[in-house]
Amino acid sequence: MVKKRLKFNLIEVLNEEKKPIFKDGVLYKQNIKVSTVYDYIQKRKQELNTINAIEFILPLRFVKHGKLTDEINSRDLLIGMQRRLAILNAVNNKIVEIDVDNVDNFIKNSNLYWTENQRYSNRQKTKMSLGGVLGRIEFNENIDVVKDLLIACELVHIGKNTTFGLGKYEIKEG
Repeated sequence: MVKKRLKFNLIEVLNEEKKPIFKDGVLYKQNIKVSTVYDYIQKRKQELNTINAIEFILPLRFVKHGKLTDEINSRDLLIGMQRRLAILNAVNNKIVEIDVDNVDNFIKNSNLYWTENQRYSNRQKTKMSLGGVLGRIEFNENIDVVKDLLIACELVHIGKNTTFGLGKYEIKEG
């Protein structure tokens, strides 16, 4: 079997201010801006009036009791967010810790559905199923204790296979 390799050319990379970092083979070092998750949280807090919901735009793969599930409650969501940030913060020895047992239920309504996606694994030489949930989770008003986590994970995603871009959601105000 002969493998056909597709060739790609990188055309452009822009920073948050829409200034080019890379364009037409030229690297513009002066346009590289380093920011942190904390910076993102502060910026989004200024932009957002309220957080009413999150909407998954790429499937969330969530493991509960060793199995993928589409049933996610407040505690599960909080643990998933903490786990993701703990993994990312491991190199800095920073721990994001909220006592999940003392957080009230902050999910008002959950409208999630299962979807199956496939990708080809060059390492395993086979197609892999990457199923997960899409949809919307609506919140009560009492989300202040988890607001920073919700904003942070909008940037870094949650769940399994975030390296493939999965677990991406957008915060909704209405």
